[in-house]
Amino acid sequence: KNDSFKLIKSYETMTNMYLECNSLCDSSGTLLMYTNGCSVFDAMGIILPNGDSINYYIDGGDNGWKAFCGKGTGYAHFRGTRFIPFFSHNRIFLLHSAQSNEFDFSYRYILYTEIEKKDGVWTVVKKNVLIHDKPEVGVRYDITKHANGRDWWLVAQNIGLHEYFVYLITPDGIKLQKTQNFPIPSAYTNTNPTFSPDGSKFFQYTPAAIKGDSWLFDFDRITGTLSDPVIVHHPKSMFGAHSFNAPFSPNGRFLYMCDIHHLYQFDLWDSDTLTNRDTISVWDGLVWPCELHCRTSYFLLQPGPDGKIYCGSDGASNPFIHVIERPNEKGKACMFRPRAYRTPFYYHVSMPIYPYYR
Repeated sequence: KNDSFKLIKSYETMTNMYLECNSLCDSSGTLLMYTNGCSVFDAMGIILPNGDSINYYIDGGDNGWKAFCGKGTGYAHFRGTRFIPFFSHNRIFLLHSAQSNEFDFSYRYILYTEIEKKDGVWTVVKKNVLIHDKPEVGVRYDITKHANGRDWWLVAQNIGLHEYFVYLITPDGIKLQKTQNFPIPSAYTNTNPTFSPDGSKFFQYTPAAIKGDSWLFDFDRITGTLSDPVIVHHPKSMFGAHSFNAPFSPNGRFLYMCDIHHLYQFDLWDSDTLTNRDTISVWDGLVWPCELHCRTSYFLLQPGPDGKIYCGSDGASNPFIHVIERPNEKGKACMFRPRAYRTPFYYHVSMPIYPYYR
């Protein structure tokens, strides 16, 4: 509901979740499956048939899988997975990203795992199929729906380069459609690009901790073509860029970014780079008492299906979620509420990233 944040149902399992996490529900909100980046589980925490060893791809698991999944924890990276359902075809694609070793915090490979319903049971039929790799620099991606309302576009960007690879995802598989290069200044960016809710804009986000600016592209959801890049200036922050993505408001007017101490709003309708940025909030410094490092500062941003934008906390373990109640409104009218919701559990830094399914 738009006016509440309620625990509807809890699922207790023995699954360890470290950084990577994602889930898929049906249209009624019933949990179908989830992943910790190591395996794919059903709602009861049982590994799907053949659903083990996700991301066990590079050098027989030496890409960090053995160091983390092999010891019973989740995969040691976050926001690299997306579920893409084709329910009318009883088929689901799980996109997932792999690093090159346990000390590497850049994704180097994009893979997919194919899941089909067989005799009423969701079953992994293919796994760890390579889509795209750029091991020397790394790669990031985002997805948006095709204009036909069924298929999906995947746009992958090689980190530090304005090289973009556009893939079409249909019930029959995933295929490269085109490669685009843009002769514009680039900067190293280990953050996720972001599509707008309607898929008409693609934002290549250079984090605030790094010298360089971000770029906003038009995107054609019929042809899968990027065009007309426009620079978006933002300040360099001494605190680092911990949103790792910059979501749009539901109406597409505003972009939101955060570092550990600040939450920013950028007005894309205002071309004046001196006035188009508002500081929505400055962290008040509250550290929640716990055994671990429990800062309640700002970390990851995720739009919700209720039109709000949720923000995780930077602390290593935390029971709070911040929220932007009215992200379509300019400035403080967007109603940011720090620590708006307390979860019934402590979560470890990360929160999943979902595409716009609706």
